[in-house]
Amino acid sequence: MSRSIKLVIRKGPNKGKEVVARGPRFTLGRDAGADLVLDGDQFVSRVHAEIVWSDGAPRLKNLSDNGTVLNGGTVTETALKPGDEISVGTHYVIGVEAGEEAPEPTRPVKTDRGARIKQTETNKTAKADKAATVAPTKKALSPLIVLYLVGIVVLFVVLGVMKLTKKGEVTLADIKQQEVEFATEYQLDGDDTQHVLRLLDLAAVHESRKDWASAYEVYRELLSIRRPPEPYAPAYIYAANRMASMTPEQ
Repeated sequence: MSRSIKLVIRKGPNKGKEVVARGPRFTLGRDAGADLVLDGDQFVSRVHAEIVWSDGAPRLKNLSDNGTVLNGGTVTETALKPGDEISVGTHYVIGVEAGEEAPEPTRPVKTDRGARIKQTETNKTAKADKAATVAPTKKALSPLIVLYLVGIVVLFVVLGVMKLTKKGEVTLADIKQQEVEFATEYQLDGDDTQHVLRLLDLAAVHESRKDWASAYEVYRELLSIRRPPEPYAPAYIYAANRMASMTPEQ
């Protein structure tokens, strides 16, 4: 079974970027040390999610309070396969494709001493050719590192001018603004968008009164407004995460 998968950013600031994810652990987030850096989105946590391998199969784990969406539904931990789509923050949509198959282990060939010497010389030649091929690739990584650093600088500048709450938490006003921008960008129905914004306000009122059951029902209604659903819309992600944190019986 393959020990790797390919991740392709289909929507977001780094659209078109591809990376091969390999075990045993692969991280996604806006931190410069993440294996896949997702910058330019304030809703992406420093280490937002990770992919781990269990019995040779990849599994997606959410590590963020902002939640991780797989194929339109929020997840805590689940199996990952080619054809899946991961949504992180409000802008990033990452496609999952098949990775490279692990090579079969080399088995020693039982033969005479002369053949073994010849095989050893062949292996040395192959390693030398491989080293010559890999060397230019390492040099080609330098521009990517520069782009990462530039992206991090831009991110800090953006965060410095954004109106966030005291601890950098996302407010309801932020969600509503992001929803309006999302609806404008994807040309969604204006009446539906206004309905979504009104339901966000109504759910917030119920939560302030600790009326969890009513808030839960309002969020559920919000998720059913658009047909077909828009699982990557900021309001959809926010509502799904709020529902996941409560139950109708609360």
